[in-house]
Amino acid sequence: QMAMVFPLWVYFIVALSGFWSKKIKWVMWLLPLMALGTVIATGSRGALLAVMVSGFFMVLRSPYRIKAALVAAVIGTLVYLATPPEFKERFEQAGDDRTSQTRIIYWAHGIEMMDEFPVLGVGYRNWIPYYSDHWPEDAPFQGVELPHNIFLEIGTELGGAGLLVYFLMIMFTFICNAGSRRISRVVGDRFLLYSGYALDAALLAFLVSGQFVSIAYYPFFWINLAMTVSLRTAAEAELRSRRESSPDGEIL
Repeated sequence: QMAMVFPLWVYFIVALSGFWSKKIKWVMWLLPLMALGTVIATGSRGALLAVMVSGFFMVLRSPYRIKAALVAAVIGTLVYLATPPEFKERFEQAGDDRTSQTRIIYWAHGIEMMDEFPVLGVGYRNWIPYYSDHWPEDAPFQGVELPHNIFLEIGTELGGAGLLVYFLMIMFTFICNAGSRRISRVVGDRFLLYSGYALDAALLAFLVSGQFVSIAYYPFFWINLAMTVSLRTAAEAELRSRRESSPDGEIL
């Protein structure tokens, strides 16, 4: 969640900073920094990787890429210095540590599930019962957990049909936000523009972190989708309002 909040706050501040005093700006910038600090405190490799990907997206989308890249480099250096040695060691052990090995086992059996039930899956919330029945010997450590991957979670429980719908909703989010940004450029609305980028960056953070945790049914994606639809509705309403107020019905 904090990996998604980080780009949302950054874009929110960039969009509205022109309306605030310097004191308010400094206070507001503490919010994304606190989100970033929370990610570091959790020790989650996937969440930190998600922040890095969303940060790279923000640099690429910035009209001032060199300046943005320098800021990102400074923040990245500070994050590295603030990261505890134990957290850095977890990155070095990725793929070989107990957590990684557990997920590899889950993913292998998840692919087997999808091969056996390709259309409808094993049923909603049936991963744990099905796994326990078929691979009890591969229930590592404290017992069977979820697959630690959003696409395997959807694919195994809802099958290819559910996975297709899930992919379509992801694509819809990106397409819908692109449409909102096009409208924002027509009406000259800075907030609509940066909100579209913010929701894209948040979704990227969700998708990256979702490769390592089972959060497909958590509210994160669904709230982001609802905000995407709301943004598009607001953008279209603003476009209609501008056209209705224009004498010839056109917007320059």
